[in-house]
Amino acid sequence: MDLGLVRVITTGAKLWDWIMALSWTFLPLLLCFFAAYRMAQHAGLPHPWLAFLPLVGHFYIMGKLAEPSGFHRTGRNRWPSLWYPFWSTILILCLAEMRLEAWLNGFCVTGILTGVLLFSWAATAVLNAYVLYSVLWDRLRRRAGLYTFLRMILPLEGVFLLLVMDLVPRSVTGKKQYLDGQPRYDKNHQWSPPPPKRSTKPKKNR
Repeated sequence: MDLGLVRVITTGAKLWDWIMALSWTFLPLLLCFFAAYRMAQHAGLPHPWLAFLPLVGHFYIMGKLAEPSGFHRTGRNRWPSLWYPFWSTILILCLAEMRLEAWLNGFCVTGILTGVLLFSWAATAVLNAYVLYSVLWDRLRRRAGLYTFLRMILPLEGVFLLLVMDLVPRSVTGKKQYLDGQPRYDKNHQWSPPPPKRSTKPKKNR
């Protein structure tokens, strides 16, 4: 739970403090869920509503959205739709087991459990950065690295995903450059390619 929300609950703060704490905690999540749901609809993924299910469902949809980008860049499918929800589930199970062990044995936690916890946490963090970068790179290539870095220090993932959720991925459009940037999907999840950007390089005389 967010520390700000815990502080509000324990101190009996005013209504405005409650609103600010809840907004800081849940608003970024809602933005992420909605943007992932919208992109899943555009991509024609089955059961796009899974994007609103915390952890496993949302991570599965984000992994499916990242797979075309990874394959487009490297020619290999690293299956983030499988590994992202898998390691996040292991992480949650380890945290639940640690809480149970702490309650039963007074914070006596085994070394194996601690190792699995740390590894699953690291794997989830790496997969989170990889998935976000892949989704952004497929739609907003030049700033994908910057936005992924900012996400590591600020809860702005939902904002970045909202910016790109209606853009047609480059894995769909190909390598063509367009005058007004990447084309966008309409409300029916269709898109029409605008005129391609003309090359400014002078033609060589034969």
